[in-house]
Amino acid sequence: METVKPYERPLDVLAHQVVGMALEYGRVSVDEIVSVLSGSYIFRLLPINTLMELIKELESLRLIKVVNEGGKVFIEATKKGKIYYLTTTMIVESSQYDVIDALTKRKIGFLDEKFIVLSCEEGAVISLGGNLWRVIAIDDDNKKVMVEPIYEASEVLIPSWEGNLIPVDYKVAREVCALRRLIFSHGCSYLDALSRKYGIRFSNLEFCKRLLEALNEYDVPPCDNNLVIELIRQGDELLLVFNTCLGSKGNAALGYLLTYLLTKSMRLGGSFELKYDPYRVMIHGVGVYGGLGRKDVVELIDLLISCCSSRDYLINLLKEALRGSKLFNYRLYAVLRRVGIIGEDTPRNVVKALINEYSKTVFSAEAFNEIFTEDMDVDVVLDYVVKLSKGLIKVSIQEFKHVPKLTYSSFKRLGFTDKASLTILPPNVIAEVVKRRILSKRLMLICLVCGWSDVREVRYIDNEFRCPKCGSRYVGVTKVLDKSVVRLVRDILRKRKKLKELKDEEKRVIHELMESGNLFLTYGPIVTKVLAGLGIGPQTAKKILAKEFKSEFELWLRIFKHEKQFLKVSKYWD
Repeated sequence: METVKPYERPLDVLAHQVVGMALEYGRVSVDEIVSVLSGSYIFRLLPINTLMELIKELESLRLIKVVNEGGKVFIEATKKGKIYYLTTTMIVESSQYDVIDALTKRKIGFLDEKFIVLSCEEGAVISLGGNLWRVIAIDDDNKKVMVEPIYEASEVLIPSWEGNLIPVDYKVAREVCALRRLIFSHGCSYLDALSRKYGIRFSNLEFCKRLLEALNEYDVPPCDNNLVIELIRQGDELLLVFNTCLGSKGNAALGYLLTYLLTKSMRLGGSFELKYDPYRVMIHGVGVYGGLGRKDVVELIDLLISCCSSRDYLINLLKEALRGSKLFNYRLYAVLRRVGIIGEDTPRNVVKALINEYSKTVFSAEAFNEIFTEDMDVDVVLDYVVKLSKGLIKVSIQEFKHVPKLTYSSFKRLGFTDKASLTILPPNVIAEVVKRRILSKRLMLICLVCGWSDVREVRYIDNEFRCPKCGSRYVGVTKVLDKSVVRLVRDILRKRKKLKELKDEEKRVIHELMESGNLFLTYGPIVTKVLAGLGIGPQTAKKILAKEFKSEFELWLRIFKHEKQFLKVSKYWD
């Protein structure tokens, strides 16, 4: 049923082939390249100026060398071009990041690299494993995302992200909406006829009965020849739902266009968030000046009709709407990976800078080419709006105080402004988890008076602890469990080594032991609980202990706060 739409003029593929031709022949003229391309179906309509623009970009990347000779333009191979051609593929592989709970240090799942690069940042809230997490730090080198459970709010927005799903074709979506019309018109008595026509099982007939109940909420049913627009208001928030059966690609194009018209042309202010599925477009608005009423919706439909006067005009508007969006950035990211501009290990901040830098080059044209081939169907939208303008599709604007049942299924599935009632994770629970983790840590204790040493779990270091050999409280604490540290301390105590003779790393170890020993003298064994925290050394432990705390509960929360701070800044260290 679906129409196969081949790629036309894929420029990232062409870039690879141009470099390959230069490598094969050593030198090749632009005329020869044009001659070869004219024999290819997908490049038969390639404009010469687009080819020259691509060659210019490849020259700036030093993948080829351009030579003007005798009134002709030649390209020559380069060493960098050879490396690009041999190491770059048109299949972009994506790595994954492990997601680690900073509280328990356990792995809770993983996220795709594209999601991390394009959508995720420190402070963002993600939904994973049925729970909500706030991102503390992203470690690109080790491919890890450190998160903490949310416990500061009772409601949060659930972020959503989808990979490349198989799109529902326009014809399939239209058939579904035609069935809605038939069920609404004939009621349950028509279900037997549907059962014979489509071979629907009895269990699905029950679903059809529930669908009929949902359709009865509307004055006219959302179907193939009715555009039902739902207007739902709650405070300063509103939800606009356009029941359009245009399939995945058609509704994607319509959704971006409608959102663009709301923000740019109508200048309503506020912010709008877009979601869509094969059967509807949903636009969530917050803080829209003066609200948005029926009159505004009618104006929006008129604007939509005027924007679809020609295919080229519509495409230009969609390009404006798409530029800077996550969809555009995702497609441009893939193109830049294929032409070797972005590598597998390119840092996220550099990736974002490169996407911004190349957003108006010939490579952005290829990103749009992919969008209009893979993600959007402009022709379906044009055909729909023409029918709308001729009155073949009737418009019905209906206001609701709640989300109708028919819409709610998508409303919930898409995670669109869906609010999760969060079972709040109280601070005392956080403190208990940190306490259990810290008490299970093993530390090396070394007496800096007699050289006694032992490795113990923190839980077994009581508040009256002293060196069992000499009774001193001048006890150094370290996370390094290597016996070489003990030998080093004993050599110094027995004057076999002098401090000035030590290597830099040995000096650092001894210095930290002495600092921790001084803290042990001042605060007692509680210092071992603090030093067992992730990334907490004597200097940080001193700051934690210097400020009075009323209970151990407060201490555990203070330790966790500094652990999170360490995770945020440690990625910037050498």
